[in-house]
Amino acid sequence: MRKVLISCLTIIFISCTGPKKTANINDAGAQSSANIIIVHTKMNAREAYQKVGQILLERGYTFRHTSETFKSFSTEFTGIPPNGTDTPYVRIGVHIEGKQNANVIIRGWYTTTTFMDTSFGDRIRKFGLNGSKRRTAWSELFQVAKSIGDSLSYRVE
Repeated sequence: MRKVLISCLTIIFISCTGPKKTANINDAGAQSSANIIIVHTKMNAREAYQKVGQILLERGYTFRHTSETFKSFSTEFTGIPPNGTDTPYVRIGVHIEGKQNANVIIRGWYTTTTFMDTSFGDRIRKFGLNGSKRRTAWSELFQVAKSIGDSLSYRVE
């Protein structure tokens, strides 16, 4: 009986953390608790700021806050396809560090309803099963990062 219980708990734990690689994206290098993506660029801070702003606009985000002086963005919550009852709503925060070869620091929050106070949400991190709202939000964060550049690293905060 004890072996069965231990086996069941192990299976449940593995199921909750999800697979190492998210469906349709190559994020195997990110640990399952990663919640920050760092894009290492060859752009200067101004070029990176302009590129990030353009990418977020093209992906349908509206800005909650922008600061060219501090090289930062914050978006409003935006629904991520697939639409319907399983739509996660994602808000992204970006900060650009360095003057040359700028690093773009990306983090995000998600919620499952538009009726929540849009100041808060759960922090996006690579966790959960493929197809879950949390993993869909992670996939969106990853795709935004990949749109900026290919050299990525991850951090847990």
